[in-house]
Amino acid sequence: MAEFYSARSGTIPPLPWQTFAPPFSPSPAVTHRANIDHIEDMVALALALGASRVEIAHVQYYGWALKNRGALMPSAAQVKRAAATVEELRRRHHGKIVIDAVVPDYYARLPKPCVGGWGRRSLNVTPAGKVLPWYRRSG
Repeated sequence: MAEFYSARSGTIPPLPWQTFAPPFSPSPAVTHRANIDHIEDMVALALALGASRVEIAHVQYYGWALKNRGALMPSAAQVKRAAATVEELRRRHHGKIVIDAVVPDYYARLPKPCVGGWGRRSLNVTPAGKVLPWYRRSG
């Protein structure tokens, strides 16, 4: 990991945290307990890289992440601060970058629609006419 950060130090300033696995893609920016308070830095990096959209995506608590939920899950206070930060960043950078963000299901009143609601308007239809949810492929 150190080689990744030192190799790119000549192109953009070093990150204030080292939680992204290379290669870094500004969308999505996966957040968890250790980096959720750095959302402003994540958006700044996405802007510096020329991104027109960034998704503040919370860890999905399945498989490995479910087993490590205690270490990854942000507190309710962190989630509340992050939501306020996202709203402020949306106002500040309106017209420069679109910031998508969804509160983790654990703190939401209702479960979030899958993929921001794409599942409500997108289906896969196999050549045989079988209709599958958006995330399924035939084969």
